[in-house]
Amino acid sequence: MKEPFVIRNKSQGVYVHIPFCVKKCDYCDFYSKVGTSWEQKEFERALFQEIDLQRDNLLQLPISSIFFGGGTPSLLPPSFIEKFMEKLQDYGTLLPNREVTVEVNPESGQREYFRSIKRAGVNRVSIGVQSFQDILLERIGRIHNAQKAKESIKIASEEGFTNINVDMMMALPGQRLEDLERDLDILTDQPITHISYYSLILEEGTPLEQRLKTVEGQPYLIPEELDRTFYHKVVSTLEDRGFYQYEISNFSKEGYQSIHNMNYWRLGEYVGLGPGASSNIGACRFKNKASYEMWQKKIRSGKLCVGEEEVLTKLDRQNEWMMLGLRLNEGISPKEFTKIFGEDFFKIYAIPLKKNIEGKTLTWNHGRLVLTEKGRDLANQVEMDFLLCDE
Repeated sequence: MKEPFVIRNKSQGVYVHIPFCVKKCDYCDFYSKVGTSWEQKEFERALFQEIDLQRDNLLQLPISSIFFGGGTPSLLPPSFIEKFMEKLQDYGTLLPNREVTVEVNPESGQREYFRSIKRAGVNRVSIGVQSFQDILLERIGRIHNAQKAKESIKIASEEGFTNINVDMMMALPGQRLEDLERDLDILTDQPITHISYYSLILEEGTPLEQRLKTVEGQPYLIPEELDRTFYHKVVSTLEDRGFYQYEISNFSKEGYQSIHNMNYWRLGEYVGLGPGASSNIGACRFKNKASYEMWQKKIRSGKLCVGEEEVLTKLDRQNEWMMLGLRLNEGISPKEFTKIFGEDFFKIYAIPLKKNIEGKTLTWNHGRLVLTEKGRDLANQVEMDFLLCDE
């Protein structure tokens, strides 16, 4: 029998998955659907019932962050967020300095929307731009254009949001280095404080992956060496322009690191609400079934709609701690590892430490183990070196 292992935390996050989209992007494999207005109203009722069902977990720790993701959260009216926040306070202790984020697609980022969600308690918005090049947006199936993206960011700033994230993508089909440089110039001219910049991953079965597998799509594929050139360009440019890299794909102005994401990367607890949402409570991780219909039916019957559940052991947590910690620029503290797990870091990881220090993928920085530039390029391989297995 697996012996559960609990990491003691001081606060927790709440993630709300809004499953509705106007149109699913061609590269996306997150759970979403084109919902009817009736389904959106039913979603709100069921979600509030799920809060009741999750009350014991919500009462465990004060809440430091709330993140409305999707899907397209901005499809729901601002009144939904206001009612959600009121409902959550029935069971959760919301910290005064909590971070409340809503993902916004540019086409739904209207002035009144930003004004209303700010009144409802939202203090951070994450705008899904991906690129400021219209032809690249068309190739990945986005429904906004570059002008709309810039307008949405401008309006959010004018309405008083000082914590604005923009999601960007590189290695898009047919993207050239000059396209990336143009994106970076436009991006860093915006009134924003945080940037998430990811390489496009062609998820199996998505329309974009299917299209690029064809003969006609082959010329648009980005080779790995060009992807790495893009990444190095992003890192150097953003750091030159005042955005500190604190995680492999995340950059922020000073004081604007994502509280919600840092909680995840540091193995903090979080409660997931909505179809497909994951929770990490104590020694247990569980995920709701990624089906609006199944989720709604189960919740309305008075039960949680859990599709996957896993009890996490000390070994599981050690592997996660290393994998996620190495992604952070602050790196790994052997002292912290020993404090949490009661194990000798240098004894457990002697072989991979020696290999990666000598291979110049890892180095020491003020007593912390951090990835080098070479290590960031080979991060997945480095993480695998530190993966522990049952004897």
